[in-house]
Amino acid sequence: LDGTVDLVIANPPYVPLESFDGIPAEVRDHEPALALFSGADGLDALRVVATVAARLLKPGGWVCAEHAELQHESAPAVFARQGGFVAVHDQRDYNDRPRFVTARRAAAMPGAPRLACWAPDGCARNGSSSTGTAARARMYGLLNSVVLLEIV
Repeated sequence: LDGTVDLVIANPPYVPLESFDGIPAEVRDHEPALALFSGADGLDALRVVATVAARLLKPGGWVCAEHAELQHESAPAVFARQGGFVAVHDQRDYNDRPRFVTARRAAAMPGAPRLACWAPDGCARNGSSSTGTAARARMYGLLNSVVLLEIV
């Protein structure tokens, strides 16, 4: 699938480990820790998403990923630092809270194949459900060149 995907949507775990005590008991006691926590800054899984999306997306393809409100600057910075993306922007949800990042795969990346591409004008507001850690990313589903990543 490398270099052939139009859109990657991810809902990775994004809670910093140090925020354990701040998670409501009804969430903390019933959700697997792997579905909630993602390293010291909560961005470990998002770094995996950025790396895998840069590899999977065709030039001009889009990635969308949910994040915590407090990560409205650090989450887009993950994609900006990755180097394979342009048009990196934080987006607001239906409650007008900063909750997900969008980025477009650059037209050319070192070592990437040159492919004709189609890019949507934007991306969906809802990501896939995920449970897991930043250990590796695997393809969750494929439908007409849309890949949903689950962090496992």
